[in-house]
Amino acid sequence: MRLSICGTDERSLCLKTLALQKGYTVTDQSPDAVVLPLPKAKLGDVKRLYGEGQKVMYGLGDEALMEVARAYGWQMQSVFEDEAYQMENAWLTAEGALYLAMKQKRCAFYRAKCMVVGYGRIGSALTRMLRGMGAEVTVAARKEAARKAAGENSIPMEGIKECISSMDYIFNTVPSPVMGKRELEKMRKDAILMELASAPYGIDMEAALELQLPVQIEGGIPGRYCPMQAARAWLEGIERSVLL
Repeated sequence: MRLSICGTDERSLCLKTLALQKGYTVTDQSPDAVVLPLPKAKLGDVKRLYGEGQKVMYGLGDEALMEVARAYGWQMQSVFEDEAYQMENAWLTAEGALYLAMKQKRCAFYRAKCMVVGYGRIGSALTRMLRGMGAEVTVAARKEAARKAAGENSIPMEGIKECISSMDYIFNTVPSPVMGKRELEKMRKDAILMELASAPYGIDMEAALELQLPVQIEGGIPGRYCPMQAARAWLEGIERSVLL
């Protein structure tokens, strides 16, 4: 397999290393796939304009990139559509989030009161890890099915404001507004508030600023926290797309 790897971040450099170790060719000449950096690629990340039918692997793309891709007939394949990749990436994100939170607060999760907002891939991974570490976890989720899957101490989103004041750690994984001023004003000043979702975020940033609550916005954790493992999951996703 011939790959053109365009990113210069640490995860992309690890991807090049792993690809070469597996015997793949890393080249800009006639690649089987052009690999753009994660999580969101820009048109400027593309090294040159390729002909019609070129397969391009990416995560998310800005408007200019997608417009050129349509004009040139590129086969755009998002690794974020790969469920196996998404699950592994969620676990890496959750582990990295716990590391960053513990480092910031300098307290263990054992017997800590934690809230996980959202019970998708990342929310469920966080919940399982936290409970395994002995934390008391409350899960807030919109859907009843998600709350049932989360098990004990699961509440609807409307219940956040009733129990947020007792929390040591709050992790948001929902990429749409769920925590506004009326929830945030009840939060303890010494609690850790971490945003793991993408923009427009689930936490009202203006309200947090007004209330002088520091929010840790932690996007792209796998690429920063464990780039080699993140690259391995990425390469496996590319292999599934290109080789199968």
